[in-house]
Amino acid sequence: MNRPATVDEDAWRPWHPTELARRLNGLSKPWSLVGGWALDLWHGSQTRDHEDLEFTILREDFETFRRALKGMRFHTVASGIIEHLLARKVPPAEISQIWVRGYPAAMLAGRHDDRAEKRRTCGSTSATPPSPGRAPR
Repeated sequence: MNRPATVDEDAWRPWHPTELARRLNGLSKPWSLVGGWALDLWHGSQTRDHEDLEFTILREDFETFRRALKGMRFHTVASGIIEHLLARKVPPAEISQIWVRGYPAAMLAGRHDDRAEKRRTCGSTSATPPSPGRAPR
């Protein structure tokens, strides 16, 4: 039975994109910022405060990213329910959003995108990580 999360969402603090880039530095798997920070990177400056830092990865690369973000807690999110994702457990196929929390509190929203590979091979989007030097200040 699913229960509402006991996670205090207000206690989570988002990383800056440069922190994510630093932690994922050296990974050969594709990832990309999405959402508000992606737009700010496109504009070349931070346009507002952000409540999260969203990035997308390919579903089959989940364990690689989980290892890169070791020491953090992963949570599945679906239909307003947040549930802790136990270590070594992969998210079910119907889950498309994972929240990541570290200590001290930091929050990322990671999306598994099964369609990303199709978009990437069509050339309509880049799945390469941003350069830390290009992040807004």
